Amino acid sequence: MDIEKEVENVNDVRTCNYNSLAMLSREEVAKLCLCHKDMVSMWIGLGMLQATKTSRGYAISQKELERFQEAYKGLDISNPVHAKEAFINMNKR
Repeated sequence: MDIEKEVENVNDVRTCNYNSLAMLSREEVAKLCLCHKDMVSMWIGLGMLQATKTSRGYAISQKELERFQEAYKGLDISNPVHAKEAFINMNKR
């Protein structure tokens, strides 16, 4: 393998690692979850979705979003009452 290919492979790995570390904004999470950003704020406020508060708003890791999606798959979290019930039931397990 020539040196150019090796450098290209290293750059691909770096890009892949950085992309997996990218944090998502509240708006990006809302877009991915097909909901309003206020719904994401509600999930964060209830403790269902863990986020880091930054100077620009909330930052949610991709891993955390995946965990959230898996944990609440099939449950009704469409409003504060249902979301709180789902959260309480998840914590009883």
